Amino acid sequence: MWRKMSGGLVVVVAIMIAAVQAQPNCFSPGVNPAPLYVCDQNKYNEAECEAQTTVFADIDCDCGCGEIDPDCYLPRRFLPVDNDDPYARRMLCSGFAPQPVEIDPRYYQCRQDDASCFLVPLEWTCEPQWYDQVGSGSLIGGEAACHCGCGLYDPDCDQVRDGDIASVSVFAEYINGTYNGWVDNVNQHDTGAICNAEGNLHYGPFRQPLPDTTALWSCPNGWYNEVESGFSHADNNAPSCDCGCGAPDPDCIFEHERFFDPNSINLYCRRGAQQGFKWNDNPRSFCNAKSDVCQLLTEVPDWICPARWYGEKRHESYGTNGIPDCNCGCGALDSDCVAQTTRQTGEMGLLCSADGREDNKGFEDASLTYYCHRVTNECVQTPTNWNLICPPHFYDEGAQNIETVCDCNCGEWDTDCNNLTASLYCSDEPSNLERTWCSPKTLSCRQAPEGWFGHPMYYNEWEYGVPPAQNGSDSNARQALPTRQNPTCDCDQGIWDPDCDYQALDGVDTTCGANQFCSKRTNTCETLVVPGWTCHLSLYNELDTDTFGTNGLPDCDCGCGVYDPDCVRQDRRFIQGTDSFGLVCHEISLENTFDRRTFCNFSSTTCHDAPAGWLGAPSWFDELSSRSWGNRNEPSCNCGLGIWDPDCRLIEHELRCGVEASRTRQVACDPELPLCNSAVRMTVSLVALVLSLAFALLY
Repeated sequence: MWRKMSGGLVVVVAIMIAAVQAQPNCFSPGVNPAPLYVCDQNKYNEAECEAQTTVFADIDCDCGCGEIDPDCYLPRRFLPVDNDDPYARRMLCSGFAPQPVEIDPRYYQCRQDDASCFLVPLEWTCEPQWYDQVGSGSLIGGEAACHCGCGLYDPDCDQVRDGDIASVSVFAEYINGTYNGWVDNVNQHDTGAICNAEGNLHYGPFRQPLPDTTALWSCPNGWYNEVESGFSHADNNAPSCDCGCGAPDPDCIFEHERFFDPNSINLYCRRGAQQGFKWNDNPRSFCNAKSDVCQLLTEVPDWICPARWYGEKRHESYGTNGIPDCNCGCGALDSDCVAQTTRQTGEMGLLCSADGREDNKGFEDASLTYYCHRVTNECVQTPTNWNLICPPHFYDEGAQNIETVCDCNCGEWDTDCNNLTASLYCSDEPSNLERTWCSPKTLSCRQAPEGWFGHPMYYNEWEYGVPPAQNGSDSNARQALPTRQNPTCDCDQGIWDPDCDYQALDGVDTTCGANQFCSKRTNTCETLVVPGWTCHLSLYNELDTDTFGTNGLPDCDCGCGVYDPDCVRQDRRFIQGTDSFGLVCHEISLENTFDRRTFCNFSSTTCHDAPAGWLGAPSWFDELSSRSWGNRNEPSCNCGLGIWDPDCRLIEHELRCGVEASRTRQVACDPELPLCNSAVRMTVSLVALVLSLAFALLY
């Protein structure tokens, strides 16, 4: 019985095995699609079979079978790992044990070269089969891809960087932190980008925000902008300025660092006379960005700075600021320094180097307070108040052997204004106005009035300042102006010089000779000899010459050794007010006095004060003693002015009652009550009337 059953079971098993072996493997009968595949043929390329039939339920990557299973190319990194999930994809490795071992499909790849299981680096975050496709031979459709944004640098990206395999292209797995999936990325290949050393997407010359000429880049993409990407194709692992690649390499911006450290950056010449040459050993070599060829700086033998720095504007080899720099202190004048004016508009910079060396204290002038002196080739700071309206290098141009321009309105005196041949600029425009000059006091352009014949600088120096020492000759071919220390009264120059109003003051000079003064009435130098006069000649008899002083009033100048004829009218100070006539007591002060009790005593030619209680003009009191009776021929009895006038003792006199003169002998001045008699009677009557009213009110 058992034998029968056993025999029958054997038959059944045999039939089942035959049936299983007879199952189709999705390929044509007699066709073995993978001759080297040593595992179950029915496990080979299950994905394709599933597309044709529903015989199989699972799609596994069967690795270690002598030949790679196409199922291993399917994505599995982000699919479920739970076998109960219908979308789970397992990975079986036959090389670990006699029986296939299931391994984590997220971290292993099946290498195409030997069909072995390989653990990818744990930092890799994309499909494991994508890692190092070139190295493992795991090409998909005959191509490999540089996978960027996968948490780790993909060795396949070396092929893109070096340009060895043109079929390798780049696409990012992560964009803005979001994984895009492998299917979505198939059409996102970007041959204009490379993956930098950190595994992040780095756009190459076709994606850089640079001029359109970058479309002409003809070298491997990995050579472009190595400073940013972190790559280096040189043997010293330093970035390289690749010159001659059809478009400017951003690495060349840092090319000057070779001058200070030859190993910091390389210079490769890709075309021209130095084609294929690594030109690191010559510090005078540089990449001409405009012609895109390497060249030597030979025209300036005294240049001691990086060769690239000379004439940046001419060959468009700018630095990191993207504009040409005037490189000062480099042993010779940089041709870029000729156009320092453009610094005001941000089109040029100024680098002040110390002996051309990086380790010395050079600096960049961002404050626009320095300029490069074109003779000494040094950075010079402008005076403190030289404002930003005027470019720094406009200061002291004459010392730089360039066109001399007097730049006015710049906050400080421009030494170029000392040169009479200099053009005059008021702010940023040339001044073609006649009789115009730059005031050294107000630091602004001024114009002398029409009719002035002298040099415009000489007009009203008191207000506008004394011009410094001049050199050269003016536009009228006159000789250099003599040096002046003080404001000067320039007489007989067509119109009155306001400086002549101050000619009597110490510290003011005059063009008139000895025993002369400038008369305002004639505007000429007049000779005057007054024996004993000790004050300035212009102060004598001002009413006759109209040469009034700084207050614009005729003055009685007292204390000058001789009585001033102007003092005859000094009583005008009392009658018309002190703002109509002045009095200067030179023995006390040079200032006008406003004390109405003071007058000039004719006898002593000095100032005196009238006694307290005197109500008239101070010169009217006791004229007999002071002899200050003005333009009258004799003293007067001035009565009714508060106190008794000693002049009233005279038998023959002119009687003044109050301020009214009355030439009469019928009315006398009462010595007891210093009033005219008629006035005395009126006063007594008024007193009696007041007393009567007072008694009436009291009683």
